[in-house]
Amino acid sequence: MKVKEVDAGDENQIKVTCSTSCSLGSDLQYVWYKNGQTLQDKTTASMLVYEVASYSCAVKGYEALRSPAKYLNLADEYKNHVENLGNNKSSCTLRLKDIRVSHSGEYVFRVTTTEGESYSGLPGVNVSVTALQVLTPPEAVTEGERVTLTCDTTCALSKDPIFI
Repeated sequence: MKVKEVDAGDENQIKVTCSTSCSLGSDLQYVWYKNGQTLQDKTTASMLVYEVASYSCAVKGYEALRSPAKYLNLADEYKNHVENLGNNKSSCTLRLKDIRVSHSGEYVFRVTTTEGESYSGLPGVNVSVTALQVLTPPEAVTEGERVTLTCDTTCALSKDPIFI
């Protein structure tokens, strides 16, 4: 079982789908969990999520095979920029992608047990993102004239970085 998230096209909601690689037939009913608690009125494979929380699912009748919990944060600023590479059991690895200066801050893992208890990994990790400094020639440049711009960073870059 796995909870997959899909952009619902609205910054205030995320569509989640409960998927399985097993052949269980059609007309299945599902059980959804929010922070470990059963959502009574949700029995379809997909639903819209409006709240920041940890979600998991199972096929009704197979609740012992519940999916790993997936923490969903609706903040648009972080959508598609944060990826959990951990195994949801013993490994907590977070990858930040295409980060911006506004992503600077403390990142903390929060673990929610099946009983609904939450634990935070405090202190978290402080991430500081700074903008690249573009160095321009001191003299004035006229339109159509060739100019060299230099990007300066204190970060270690890959062998062939791509600048946009």
